[in-house]
Amino acid sequence: MVTEQNLCVSCYEPITNPVCEACHIKEVALWLSDAGFDKRTRLQILAELKVCLPKEAMNENKCIVCNRNTLSTCSYCFFLEAARTIRETAVKKELMENFLEIFNYRLGHSDYTI
Repeated sequence: MVTEQNLCVSCYEPITNPVCEACHIKEVALWLSDAGFDKRTRLQILAELKVCLPKEAMNENKCIVCNRNTLSTCSYCFFLEAARTIRETAVKKELMENFLEIFNYRLGHSDYTI
C-alpha cells in the first residue's frame, strides 16, 4: 500500500527509486563535467536547478545512497527539471540526447517533454 509519505511532491506518483535530490545533483554535476561544460556554466546550471527543487520533503524515507536526506521528488521529476535547466544553456543537441539517454527514468511516466 502506498501512503502519502512515499509520493513525489511534483507528480504525486510513488517514489520507486529512493535517491535524494542532493545525490542526484552530484550525478548531474559529474555528467556536466564529463560533458565538457566549463566551471562557471556548471555552477550556474546547478544553482538554477537547486532553486527549482522543493524546499521541504514530505516523506520519512531516507535516501538509499547517502542515508541522510529525506525524499521529495521522484527521479523522473528531478531529471526532467534538470534536463529543462540544462537545455536553457543552449546546449548542443547531441549532449542533450546523451543526458536524456543516461538519466531516463520514465517508469510510470510519459516520455520527457522539454
